[in-house]
Amino acid sequence: MLSLNIIKLIITTTQKANGIIITSSHNPPDYDGIKYNTISGWLVSPAITHDIEQISNKFLMKN
Repeated sequence: MLSLNIIKLIITTTQKANGIIITSSHNPPDYDGIKYNTISGWLVSPAITHDIEQISNKFLMKN
């Protein structure tokens, strides 16, 4: 398991991949979920993250 900062470092230094990070927060449950980092290491907007979560949930429900 790697920390969010290490994953962001790998993404930005290799410039070869985006990253989807599954998180569990010490904050309230609303903060748990996924984080999607672009190749530049920045998080995408909450709206895009929500769309990714919806697609992921549909996939998981089918399988």
